[in-house]
Amino acid sequence: MFNNKETTVAEKIDSCRGDEKKQQICRDYEVRVISRMALLPGQTIEGCCGDLENEHTVFYYKHKKTKYEDTFSVGKDCAKAFLDILGQPLPPLVDPLQHMQIPGVSTGGGLGTSGASSQFPPIGSSGAAIPAINSELYVAINLWCILKKQVPKFALQRILTSIQVAPSTALPEKDVFDFLKVLASYKKTLKQMLSEAQKTHPNMKSYTFPTLTSIASKNWIDLP
Repeated sequence: MFNNKETTVAEKIDSCRGDEKKQQICRDYEVRVISRMALLPGQTIEGCCGDLENEHTVFYYKHKKTKYEDTFSVGKDCAKAFLDILGQPLPPLVDPLQHMQIPGVSTGGGLGTSGASSQFPPIGSSGAAIPAINSELYVAINLWCILKKQVPKFALQRILTSIQVAPSTALPEKDVFDFLKVLASYKKTLKQMLSEAQKTHPNMKSYTFPTLTSIASKNWIDLP
């Protein structure tokens, strides 16, 4: 009789509860952390082990045998557990809201109040400089996901993965246009989305993306 055990192997990750489950996932899949973003007040997003609020860390995964690929989101504790197993660094947090600073207490911040490239902390242990195109795309993509209450998929997931794999290697300009195509499909610029969100969240930070704007203007395209 034909043995279809290989074809029925679990592919989609629905739960990562428990240390052994996390170890198994890291054995059966290629796993890479790609993003870390805040959630706006009142928002939740479906995580690997239930609904998440405040912030979530996104992992890309691909099954080593079937090549099935997708992403999953986890909270702080699960993220730390996965990163300890994988030996990967925690990505910078993108948080679009200004938080009241209590003297002597760290808020855990996120990326600053204006611009992107100057606020992007180095990834990994090498301390190599991060190209502006990488830092600005990382912030812009995460902002878009926060405002759309989505996780990065397809082109956006691919770009974020490239940044994490080789943070000090400048992305090709084509990636900027791939991001622009996603924005265009929703008929709104990032600037328009941020402006609308400020009506509900007056403490929304301001952002500029000079490198992305310069690249986009080569083709007479308006960016964020």
